[in-house]
This record gives sequence, C-alpha cells and structure tokens, in this order.
Amino acid sequence: MKKVFLILFSLSVILILAISGCSSDLKYIFTRDNGVKKQEIIDSLDASEKPDRELFREYFLYIKLGDVSILPIGETDLNFGFNKKEEFEFVYTVFNPENGEFVERCTNYASSEGSDGMVMEALEWAFLSPGDYEYRIYVENTLVKTIPFKITSFTEYIKSIFSIK
Repeated sequence: MKKVFLILFSLSVILILAISGCSSDLKYIFTRDNGVKKQEIIDSLDASEKPDRELFREYFLYIKLGDVSILPIGETDLNFGFNKKEEFEFVYTVFNPENGEFVERCTNYASSEGSDGMVMEALEWAFLSPGDYEYRIYVENTLVKTIPFKITSFTEYIKSIFSIK
C-alpha cells in the first residue's frame, strides 16, 4: 500500500510539473541584436573541443554552478568572477554527452557588462530529462569551461528521501 501511494504521488507531481508551463520555452527562438538566431549559435560550437585554460584565465576568475544534482524542473545559478574588466560576451549552453547534442532551449549569450562578477539563473524552465549533462561556457567561439551536472529523476529523489531501495 505504501509503495502504491508513493508511485501515485510521484506520478501526480510529475504530471503537475509537466503541465505547469515548462514546455512553453521549447518553441522559443531568440534573435540577438545583430540578427543571429539561437540555432546559428549552436551550429558554431564544437562538441568535441577541450576547454582552453589560457583563454579561461584571461576572461574569468571562476565559474561555478550552484547545484550539480538537480530535479528535472529544478533551477540553479551560475556564478562568475571576471578577470577581464572590459565588457565581453560569452555563450553558455547545456550539452548532452549521451547524444552529443546541445540543448537549444538552454543556450544563450550574456555580457560581462564590465563588472567584477555576476550571478545568473541557470536551467530556468528548462525541464531536462534525467541524465548526465555538461554546462559549457564559450568565449570567442572557444570552449573555456565545462561543468558536469546530473538531472535526478523524481523517483530517485523520492527514494533517497524515504530511503527506499
């Protein structure tokens, strides 16, 4: 009886969260001020590239992801410290190593705005499937940082809370 209740509760939560607006972002395609579309940004990125540590040190002091284990509807934040004091743009995206593709709805660009650092929302309304992913940061179309993270399924999360095997 306890397991049936737990399964029904889990399915109800998943259904509510799936219907609550997470999918509205899927059809959104932004265009930058210069007319470049999101898909064009993704097409310019190289999935097999290794991070360029020298370029990272030129622009960034640090980049941290708030949580590295997140629920499918979870949000976290990206924290940046900048070494370069002039304004520069960078691309941040989510990469799925399982299928070798970038997640279009999680790709965007930002400006340092000449500040010493910033905190920004990450994975807001992304609704990713459970699995392993990487946050990737690009400057000048060159990968400078990868941050692995995991999307935990609701059932895994509930099992961990109630210590169910």
